[in-house]
Amino acid sequence: MMIVRPVRTTDLPVLEQMAAASAAGVTGLTPQREYLFDRIQQSLAALESDIACQTEESYTFMLEVDGQVVGTAGLIASAGFTQPFYSYRNETLIHASAALGVNNKIHALTLCNDLTGVTQLCGFYLAPEHLGSAAADVLSRARLLFIASHPQRFSERLFDEMQGYTDSEGRYPFWEAIGKPFFKMEVEEVDRRIALGNKTFIAELMPTYPIYVPLLPDAAQQAMGQIHPDAEVPFAILTDEGFEADDYIDAIDGAPTLTAKTHWVRSIVHSKLARLCITDNRPAGTEPFLLSNLQTRQFRAGLADVLLHGDEAWVTLETAHALACEAGDQVRLVRFEGCAGGGFA
Repeated sequence: MMIVRPVRTTDLPVLEQMAAASAAGVTGLTPQREYLFDRIQQSLAALESDIACQTEESYTFMLEVDGQVVGTAGLIASAGFTQPFYSYRNETLIHASAALGVNNKIHALTLCNDLTGVTQLCGFYLAPEHLGSAAADVLSRARLLFIASHPQRFSERLFDEMQGYTDSEGRYPFWEAIGKPFFKMEVEEVDRRIALGNKTFIAELMPTYPIYVPLLPDAAQQAMGQIHPDAEVPFAILTDEGFEADDYIDAIDGAPTLTAKTHWVRSIVHSKLARLCITDNRPAGTEPFLLSNLQTRQFRAGLADVLLHGDEAWVTLETAHALACEAGDQVRLVRFEGCAGGGFA
């Protein structure tokens, strides 16, 4: 059975491996041991806390398949809690001349911190052999069930920054055109500094006036809103959930930033609470569901065959144990109807 659980201190070595294997720019997976250890400690502290409102907590979850850790994903309750969170907002500027009879709409980018305080989905990594399988959906969407069960910890909006497009030489065309001339450093160094909490230099060095997209090099224009191949699966999952990529792009690599109203996200809207019932044998008429317990420190989520009868969810003893549940406990569940963006209802 696939199980999503909170990160543990003993996960540090495998988390280091995942960070090293992930592409640059994945928030929460900077390949530095001290940084990753701190992320683990932040998650443990957040889950131990009795939180009544959204603050600065971050959460890291791990996916186990047959007892082996193969993936990770995270949540940041309030992006930019201590320093503003910067991105570029897509805008349309009108340049008109009545005398010449000209009225032009120009695509422009404006540096903004609109997403400061918004809950961020981050740190998604899954071993390549599991991409495109149900494991990707379970890992990504388990976080949504956690949000649904603990809404006071999160904001009314969600977003996720995708990994940006790189050329054949591994360079980011958007960064080469917009960021590098101002920073005089490679994008990996910028990502490292951001991960370590230094974000003010973005506003200090990046151009704050509108950037007219038609004036950018063709390579930079074509890279805007494009994603890295490693991001295709998580992108498909979140767009299936109702996330949209129209308003913002990453200030560093130009990748799309997916946003959604929390109460519109499908796995949250369509999830329901049920009382767990246990049967010795797999009952007839079961359907696949993604389900989770309602705990924090002992949070568990997984994909299992469930017989949903009214407000009762009938599962095997093995499933109940995997979810750290007993008969009579409440669980949250949503019907599973596909994988890698296939959808839930």
